[in-house]
Amino acid sequence: MKRALSVLSIILIVLLSLAFAPQTNAESTPVRSRRIVSVMYDDSGSMTGDTWISANYAMQAFTAMLNKEDTLYISYMSENGPDDGIDDITRTIDLNNPQTEVDSIRSHNEQGWTPLNTLKNSFSALTGENDTNPNTEYWLVAFTDGDFNGVKTSEVTTLLKTYAETEMPNGTKAKIFFMTIPDGVHNIDEYTPSDSGMSNIDIRKAKSMSDVTENIFSVAAEISGRYRVTGNDLSMPDSKTITVSADLPLFNIGVLTQNSDVKVESITYNKEKSIPIKSDVSIKAPGKEILAVSDSDILSDEALNMQGRAVIAGQNNNTLPAGKYTISFSDSLNESDAAILLEPAVELRIQLFKDGSPVDDSYEVTENETGLSVHAALYEYGSNNEVLPSMMPDGVIFSITHSENGAEIESDDSLSLDTLTVTSGENTIIASASLPGFFNLTAEKSFVTETPVVVRIDAEVYPDGSERLSDSDGPEVVYLTDLEKNKTGIKFTLYEDEGKIDSSRAKQLLDSFNAGLSVDFNNHNTEILPDGSFLVYPTKSSIFYNPLIDWLFHHGTQKVSVDLNGAHAEGSLTFKLGNGWIIPLLMILVPLYLIWWFLFKKHFPRGTLLHLHGKYDEYDDAVYYKEDDSLRLSWFGATRRRNILLIVPKLIYLLFPIPSKVKFHGYTFTGQKTFFRRHDLQLAVKNVSGKSVSTSSRKPSGKYPDSKIDMDDKLYIKDATGNINKYDSFKLE
Repeated sequence: MKRALSVLSIILIVLLSLAFAPQTNAESTPVRSRRIVSVMYDDSGSMTGDTWISANYAMQAFTAMLNKEDTLYISYMSENGPDDGIDDITRTIDLNNPQTEVDSIRSHNEQGWTPLNTLKNSFSALTGENDTNPNTEYWLVAFTDGDFNGVKTSEVTTLLKTYAETEMPNGTKAKIFFMTIPDGVHNIDEYTPSDSGMSNIDIRKAKSMSDVTENIFSVAAEISGRYRVTGNDLSMPDSKTITVSADLPLFNIGVLTQNSDVKVESITYNKEKSIPIKSDVSIKAPGKEILAVSDSDILSDEALNMQGRAVIAGQNNNTLPAGKYTISFSDSLNESDAAILLEPAVELRIQLFKDGSPVDDSYEVTENETGLSVHAALYEYGSNNEVLPSMMPDGVIFSITHSENGAEIESDDSLSLDTLTVTSGENTIIASASLPGFFNLTAEKSFVTETPVVVRIDAEVYPDGSERLSDSDGPEVVYLTDLEKNKTGIKFTLYEDEGKIDSSRAKQLLDSFNAGLSVDFNNHNTEILPDGSFLVYPTKSSIFYNPLIDWLFHHGTQKVSVDLNGAHAEGSLTFKLGNGWIIPLLMILVPLYLIWWFLFKKHFPRGTLLHLHGKYDEYDDAVYYKEDDSLRLSWFGATRRRNILLIVPKLIYLLFPIPSKVKFHGYTFTGQKTFFRRHDLQLAVKNVSGKSVSTSSRKPSGKYPDSKIDMDDKLYIKDATGNINKYDSFKLE
């Protein structure tokens, strides 16, 4: 038993370090949401020995953890008789005098039965409150050995579900923490977390004394919200001093000492400004004289000697700034016997967005509306200064959940849902930033989707005032060549039961309107006018838009119609080509011409060189004429003269849809190389008579305008690889 209590003592040191949240002055402005907590405490006969001590000690800490603006009720089972509701007692704890109340809890030693009526009375204390502030939290906390007189486990879980579904005075649902404690007789395994089936019920099993304290401190930590400083943010320059760094503004600073009665003498900010000590509570285990037990096998000395102090420091009306704090003690202590607890002055806020723009709480979400998203963010309490998640303590877990009619629809391990899916009914968004065992910041946003009921739609032409190109063109005419600036369209005005909708309502109906829209032409915009009407007008489809193509498919009358909730309306526009059609025509012809030029027009093989062969020398090598008697055939044609005035006309000539040709010494050469004809004949060669050239062909006689001499012998062609080939015939390979 003593070994078990040694472990328990160590656990208590750690767990009590989580135990204390800020206490505020009764006259001060509340710096966080109020908590209303009703505790059902099992002091039945089965709760004996060290189990009683650990539960009582933890209950003292639980009481000291709440702020003075909170409300705490305790219902002892010993003070509640049979389940007839007669003379049952629910105590109201005076949080303005925490030491007095802690002493009262320590001296409590009555024992009795385990009536279910105690749980009912505890819940009645919550519903009897009249706090309608939506930020107020209602908590039902139960510590019991799990065996209610004459009641089945299923009846208890059914009752808890009923409580979890009951609406509190402020419209929220109570959070329920139900913990079973072992007594060596009853089977607490009958209670499992799956019994609840609801997110606001937390059922836990404590199978040891350390479990008892751990679970009590855990729920108290979640109620009050704070974290313990560890690691590099805490140091101990000497045995009587602790320094702590806070990255965030704080509500209060809590200091817990354990295993001694050492006191906190002062707390200073940056070694200069003194922080007032607001509360100093002594916590002790009940003594043997209180429990009236003397058997050492039942009560261990370690359990009986547990003691500590809880100190809370802070400003009455202001938060504490981020920075370094120095804590001075009256005597030496071990670092493991002290815990520094900070409650960050941080709150979560949820913002609903429509198409990336924030909307206020008056925005009515419509059924099946799209473009919705939700984002939660951390802020310094009471300000618009956003706190980055990276500034929070290590290990903080973020989550956000969207539920519809009580069923979870989507969730994410972050603070954002980029796509919010809504159909119909009541929607709830819950975001949280929690450090397990320390604090749990939550924010909630609810809205009910509305079903749009449109009873009438009016449609009319809405001209943009642009100039008409003809006297016969009415305001409904849209010029396809001017679509870039066009705003002429059909104006739709929607009416609901309450009358004509305004621009705010139009934003909500935009998605439904576009879903019921039908247009005859390619591209359009829908715009909400200041009076809440919808304007639908045609626009360019892209930067490559060609009005001639659109005119082929869409000239004449084009209809625009909308169907919404059984209401129908339609209008029509007249499409005409308009001015400025030359460039669109070129946009069609030029690509077609380029395709023809590269794929179908006949060209010369690149790099082909023509020579006229004169005579052979004694070595049987060809003797050529002058450079003027050779000609390079370029891909675009051939010219021997580099004068720009002659080149440009030839290039223009080559653009016409005829094969590339050139004359050379009485021969005519025709280009034969195209994308689709790349083999066999590379050149077509004809003589002056227009006949194809062969070995037996008659040579050109006389002189020609492009030749200075008569041809002596044969024609040579130098191919693109630079090889000179002597041909006995003019069959070109």
